[in-house]
Amino acid sequence: MSGVTAILTWFVWAILIFVIGVKLFPDKNSKVPFKKVLTAVGFAHAPGLLRFFAVTPELMIPIIFLTQFWIFAGLIISTRQVLNLKSNLKSFGIVFMSFLIIVFLSISFVISRMNALPINHI
Repeated sequence: MSGVTAILTWFVWAILIFVIGVKLFPDKNSKVPFKKVLTAVGFAHAPGLLRFFAVTPELMIPIIFLTQFWIFAGLIISTRQVLNLKSNLKSFGIVFMSFLIIVFLSISFVISRMNALPINHI
């Protein structure tokens, strides 16, 4: 993943967690500035740096799987702490809804790019 894509993904994650957690489903104490959410999402994505060690095909799948699980767990915990939520379940719901939106946007982007390929005209 390129640096620009990583920064864009970080920013999209932060926007979605902020909108879902603070604007759509707020708790009593979840009035936090966007900058705090942005920082928490950035720290939660730090285990992604370990993906540089996936240099062989045998290591690639396990390292990516483990770091993605670690990032997801970090997002859940950091969302709970930053938004002052009472339960991990609500934090999981916010992160999972954000994840589903990102997956939908990613798939939509890929499909739109596939329709632009010249092979489609055969």
